[in-house]
Amino acid sequence: MNDIDVTLHRDHAYDHEYAALVRGNLIHINRPHSMGGAEAVATPTELFLANLAASVANAARRYLARHGVPGELLEVAAIYDTGDRPPSWIRSIDVHIRPQAVIPEQHRAGLIAVARSCVIHNSMVWTPDIRVDLDLPVRAA
Repeated sequence: MNDIDVTLHRDHAYDHEYAALVRGNLIHINRPHSMGGAEAVATPTELFLANLAASVANAARRYLARHGVPGELLEVAAIYDTGDRPPSWIRSIDVHIRPQAVIPEQHRAGLIAVARSCVIHNSMVWTPDIRVDLDLPVRAA
């Protein structure tokens, strides 16, 4: 099992802001602006979608490079819709790959297939077992 430790630290300057430390990179996270969060900081949902878009972009760029097709200016957008009743969930996600150069016809289907097989997309299609545990601090005797 791969182990990546994400440590959340509450930023007391803002009521609902946290900072996640991932491999030495500090990522700020907040509630949506409509719920009192800071507009300039990403929400957990936005980070989730950004991970999907980045994973698709990474897979697409690798595919294009392998086939000698320019992919440096590739953009990926993830557009989502939420469910209209509890529990909170994302009902649908549309991922749009937007190349800034022409993709030859013979590579289009392969590009889509590779993008659909990226690790984040696969993890959403093949739902992982997710366990949530509470690790209580150990009290000194």
